[in-house]
Amino acid sequence: MPIEIEKKYRLSEKQRRDVQQRLSEIGAIFEGDEFEENTLYSGDRLDAATSVLRLRRVGDGAILTFKRRLSGVSSIKQQQEDETPVVDAEAMAAILGALGFVPALVYEKRRATWRLGDARSLSMNCLSASSWRSKAPRPKSGEQKPHSLSKV
Repeated sequence: MPIEIEKKYRLSEKQRRDVQQRLSEIGAIFEGDEFEENTLYSGDRLDAATSVLRLRRVGDGAILTFKRRLSGVSSIKQQQEDETPVVDAEAMAAILGALGFVPALVYEKRRATWRLGDARSLSMNCLSASSWRSKAPRPKSGEQKPHSLSKV
């Protein structure tokens, strides 16, 4: 069972540049930028307080991820994380829908990834309100509307 250990910090643009400069100074290797679109799903089988089902579209591919928060009192988030590559994101979205999962939140971000020693990756996610937009399908009559992080 892979475990993700994550701590998030909110940085100003200057702080982000300073961190990037320091990463270079200590020998971290910049692996590149990626733009991604993430859809979080909800459904009766998921405990929204402790679990996440996400379909992440990156370039021509996608990744389906299931995360379950591990109990603990640390401010550093630890969770079980299982993921698999997906060849056809639209087909996977249709399968998830057929299984009763519905898009609950859609968001976009740009991720800058760095590698340092044995650390698999250090990611700096560049999010701004202007880059967030909902791409969730419009709900049919009687369906619940997905949440959006911005007004579109």
